[in-house]
Amino acid sequence: MTSFNQKDFPILIVDDDWGICSGLEEIISGEGYSVSTAQSAQEALEKLNDQTFPLVLSDIMMPGMSGIELLEKVKSISPDTIVIMMTGYSSIIGAITAIKAGAQDYLIKPLKYDDIL
Repeated sequence: MTSFNQKDFPILIVDDDWGICSGLEEIISGEGYSVSTAQSAQEALEKLNDQTFPLVLSDIMMPGMSGIELLEKVKSISPDTIVIMMTGYSSIIGAITAIKAGAQDYLIKPLKYDDIL
């Protein structure tokens, strides 16, 4: 895996809720990280074709392509990318599905500041 300095460690946030994207972007960029956002899985894939992101934070429930489908595509494009799934609809089965598909972690919304960092 490529080594990144915190200042140029690009993170991609994917959520169909603009408020979540913008809130996470504000918190994470405030810690010195480079942040991009996408409001759909398709938009995220377009950004992943143009740039390497060592970390992707993605919602699970999105219209069109789900976060799990996005996770599988991210892992096929860039196996070393760390993907953390976020959901407001937590379930044990959902968590197991995400981890089996390659997610590094599974966060429950509403997200806590410390969980984000």
